Amino acid sequence: MTDDELESLLRSYQGSAPRPETRDAALRAARDARSGPAPSATVMPAARAPGVLPARRRRRIPRAALWAAAAGLLVAAGVGAGLLLGRPPAKPGDAPAGRVASGRIDLLRDSGRLQAGPGAALLPDDVLAAGVTSVLELADGSSVKLGAGARMRLAAPAAGQRARLELSAGRAFLRVARAPGEFVVAGSAEVHVLGTVFGVEESAGRTSVGVLEGRVALASAGSRLELSRGQSGAASAGGAPAGTAADPNETLRWARAGMTFADQPLSAVLDWVSDNSSYRFKVADVRLLERTVTVTVGDEPIRKVIEDLLGGCGLNHSVEGCEVTIR
Repeated sequence: MTDDELESLLRSYQGSAPRPETRDAALRAARDARSGPAPSATVMPAARAPGVLPARRRRRIPRAALWAAAAGLLVAAGVGAGLLLGRPPAKPGDAPAGRVASGRIDLLRDSGRLQAGPGAALLPDDVLAAGVTSVLELADGSSVKLGAGARMRLAAPAAGQRARLELSAGRAFLRVARAPGEFVVAGSAEVHVLGTVFGVEESAGRTSVGVLEGRVALASAGSRLELSRGQSGAASAGGAPAGTAADPNETLRWARAGMTFADQPLSAVLDWVSDNSSYRFKVADVRLLERTVTVTVGDEPIRKVIEDLLGGCGLNHSVEGCEVTIR
């Protein structure tokens, strides 16, 4: 294992709140290694926001300290997780597929299991089991929120694809970045997407999809069904996809994060609604949106949020499909 791989190993376990046994073992091993002639170095830098590098130039950790700290780190990780990984966290040529942004994930690599927290690196072919609702940030800039109990594999993309996620159980909510290459979520059926916001659920051999923004194609049994904003569809294993009457604003309520607006302009609340639903707003006079409101919004039906908000402001409005006109 090279020095760079060892450094990557250590830093991949440094989440915003590393387990005490992992941190202590790594620091003890590093101090023991530094007691010899090797110059002193900092093995685990001070906690900082995930993804933010310090302004100063990073010092290289001495090789002896790297090996000793890595050994202590893996032992502690094995104790905390109950099982050592069946392979090193990285192989030569592996590029990170993303990282854990929030929550806790059981990370399966070969026959091993490790609990990964915020900041932990994700690698191609990792299998992720979400014990709680968790958020992943992928290398292409996309985000994935996994519902508790979801299980997903970061599969190797095929030719022309930039990402392929294999959802075998549970729910996932995705905000896919616009970038070259096709983004695919595979379950009993495949969801093909380029730049959109949507949710997928895999249950009992059936893939269900709801779209909040953009367009996806649900493919199964040699057939494809295109779905756009506000539409839903489903397909069972071996069956052709079909549209459903499910409202994605309701089926995806689980993925919404609540928000409190205190003396904020109405426009800010409507922006939140647009970002978390398929509804879009048209207004005859933008000055109507300058009035301030104090409101808490969460996982209640989004249509009720709109009616209560606009009605409380005394604004006349009409709803047609996913379009809300304010007068």
